Amino acid sequence: MHPDIVALSIATRPDCLNDDVLELLDELNQIKPVWIELGLQTIHPKTAAFIRRGYDYKCFTDAVEKLHQLHIPVITHLILGHPGEDRTMILESVKSISGLPVSGVKLQLFARFKRDRFSRLLSTYRFSCFFYGRICGTCDRLLRIPFAGYCNTPADR
Repeated sequence: MHPDIVALSIATRPDCLNDDVLELLDELNQIKPVWIELGLQTIHPKTAAFIRRGYDYKCFTDAVEKLHQLHIPVITHLILGHPGEDRTMILESVKSISGLPVSGVKLQLFARFKRDRFSRLLSTYRFSCFFYGRICGTCDRLLRIPFAGYCNTPADR
């Protein structure tokens, strides 16, 4: 690996981490720090089907555990404000990963664009957007959820 590269960060889906990929990530992690951002989006099956996520929660947790065994930190990607999800459901998603060996959580707001599938579907679907006050209130509650605090960086080994 080039000496100017200090780390490798990869965002992917848990169903893309077959044994060959995990073996390669393990080899790379011996050379330079590697961390993986895994898309979860939500733990709720109905929402996962609506957004066509394509894998179940067990696939996600299995991938997190395999990466943990390889000492590769995981950042979980969650989306706030899916149509049909309320604050309670968002908190359930966060709480479900709080006990897993994850090193961080990346939060993103649900977005729809003028010509995408969601825009056509949602034009007749009533849902509330997450406005500033609701975002702050939800994030405040998210920050109060205790996490296990896993790091798994080479310095921690």
